[in-house]
Formats: sequence, C-alpha cells, structure tokens
Amino acid sequence: MRYCKTTTENHSVAFDFPNCIEAFDTIITNEDENHIIATPLFREDETAINLDAVERIAANNEARDLNKSIDIAFGLSEIGTNVRFIVMTEFKLNYQNGVRNFKLKDINEKITHSSNLLGNTVSIYPVCFFVFSENHVNEAINKLSRFYPDPEVRKTRLAITIHSLRSFFFDH
Repeated sequence: MRYCKTTTENHSVAFDFPNCIEAFDTIITNEDENHIIATPLFREDETAINLDAVERIAANNEARDLNKSIDIAFGLSEIGTNVRFIVMTEFKLNYQNGVRNFKLKDINEKITHSSNLLGNTVSIYPVCFFVFSENHVNEAINKLSRFYPDPEVRKTRLAITIHSLRSFFFDH
C-alpha cells in the first residue's frame, strides 16, 4: 500500500471541506511547535486532510463544541487494484518531558470521532498512527502497550517516527 493523492483528495470529507487539504510539510510545520522535524520531508503534491480543521469548521457550522479529532487523514491504494484505505495519523511532536499527557481517553475519543467524520465512503485503515519525535517514540510504544494489553488491539495503535511513516507509505 502506498500513499495515494487521488484517494486523499477524492474522499467525501475532502470534497466537503476542500480548504482542509494541506501539504504534509505544512501540517508537520504547524504541528511541530519545537521545530524538531526538519522539512521538507515530503513532496509538495503529497497532501492530507487536516481533520482538526474539518472539525473546527463542522463545529462552527453546527453551533456546537469541538470534538476531539485525529490530526490528519490520507489515502492509500494498492497499485493495480481497486483497494483503497484512508489512514488516520496523530502528530505528537511537542512533548518535551516524556509522554505524560498521552492519555487513553483522548486517544479513544479522537479515533471514534474522526472515524465518524470520515464515514465509510473509503475503508479506514486498521492501524492508527501516532507520530512522535525520536526522543519519545519508545516511551510512547511502551505506554500504548500498557493502554492496550490485548495484542490484537495493540497492533491497531502504533507509535512511530515521521521517518517511519514516510518509509511505510511514501518512499518511492
């Protein structure tokens, strides 16, 4: 499975909220307040749906409080087939003193609400990724294993680095 711009930008949420499609490097720069990640890492045409921005607009339009949401979603496809997925990814790049604020309740609320936002027009990839800096990824992996002791559930919540995400889905 590889990144697919068409799957990303043809998703129903992207059609409904076209201003929420952003370049990956722009999103990373906005999420990385401490400037840990050197950009550019991605090509300019590699985009994602900024789900936080979608949620802000939807909440405003519906005159309701904000729900927690995963940061971004992007499309995948299997070359030569019609298999398509949308991947949910949360950036956790601003932790400086460990991952104490990484909370199970927040994770579950973000995943549930973002899944509802994305709907079922494209299947949601079975793994949700949490992107941490190199300094905190191992601590986050450990914390996720405590949050989700069931190995079947644990493999659907992965803490990784931005470089790992890139090599999984983007490197050509």
